Amino acid sequence: MRARLNHLVTSALQHGSAVPAFTCYDFTTALAVVGAAEEAGRGVILLVAPKTAATANGLRLIAALRGLADAAGVPVVVQLDHASDLEVMADAVTAGADSVLADGSSLPYEDNIALVVAARAWLGPDVVLEAELGGLAGDEDRAFGADQSGVSVAGRAGGGLCVPHRRGTAGRGGGQRPRQVLRASPSCAGTCCRTSRCGPTFPWCCTEPPASPRRNW
Repeated sequence: MRARLNHLVTSALQHGSAVPAFTCYDFTTALAVVGAAEEAGRGVILLVAPKTAATANGLRLIAALRGLADAAGVPVVVQLDHASDLEVMADAVTAGADSVLADGSSLPYEDNIALVVAARAWLGPDVVLEAELGGLAGDEDRAFGADQSGVSVAGRAGGGLCVPHRRGTAGRGGGQRPRQVLRASPSCAGTCCRTSRCGPTFPWCCTEPPASPRRNW
């Protein structure tokens, strides 16, 4: 059955439990997850990665997950996970996602907040919007160390960070919505990826950062 993420999580917290969330790259995985949730009698979250949602087949998958969630015997949420592109967010919601995690944790704090505000404006009040307003060092988001002053550089606002800027508008679905693009910082020699940080602190400017060692928790 359709459920709002905030209601599902709040109910779980009140009962001293948690809500499992599983990334679904295909419908077969989602079927197994929902089947297990129904057997356990517990709600569940079906996550879709932004790279998946950015493709036509990914949007078809979200539509299929929407149908599966609505027909399930337990509360099921379909969420676009860790997205930073406003158009991908809007397309995912149109396809059937009822929740979005707007992840601007690689941006300076003020730009991160601006991304979340823009996402709310684009998606409207009916979509549950989750935000990641900070960064935690770890394998998932790539670990960063500390600079010479001992201050953590993960998520720190730096002059060389590649941040999103808007350009013009593009008509989509009968409306006008601003496009989001990335502009490389002056210290970059090439095109930056979304998570690259540039400058003397990060000599691998505009390239993939060194792989962080895995940790055993």
